[in-house]
Amino acid sequence: MKVWDRDILGAFASFLCALHCALFPILLTLLPLLGLHLLLSRSFELGMLLTAGGIAAWSAFRGFRLHGRPLTMLLFACGILLLMLGFFFQHDEPVHSLSALGGFLLVIAHVQNNRQCRHPARAGSLS
Repeated sequence: MKVWDRDILGAFASFLCALHCALFPILLTLLPLLGLHLLLSRSFELGMLLTAGGIAAWSAFRGFRLHGRPLTMLLFACGILLLMLGFFFQHDEPVHSLSALGGFLLVIAHVQNNRQCRHPARAGSLS
């Protein structure tokens, strides 16, 4: 799988994760009415965390070996950390905002990693 393919998959998974976290208060009331309460379960959230975080870690390390830019690694690390905080402290309302922010950081990191992997010759710049 090409590096940019991993980043597209990772950005999509991270976006879904961020969307889930951002809409959690609304989903909390609507999904049980629709019979989709599974999407609110702890195991579903763990699966999302492991999927988005796993793809992000894999993509970050492979991308870093190609382009060598530490800022992208920092974005990946911050995104994964915020997602983990949201999972382990999920009963605090502000934490869902942090989880959503973590998911969006991962989307940004994947897009940045994708660009940098396509143009590794610019490894001297910080972008």
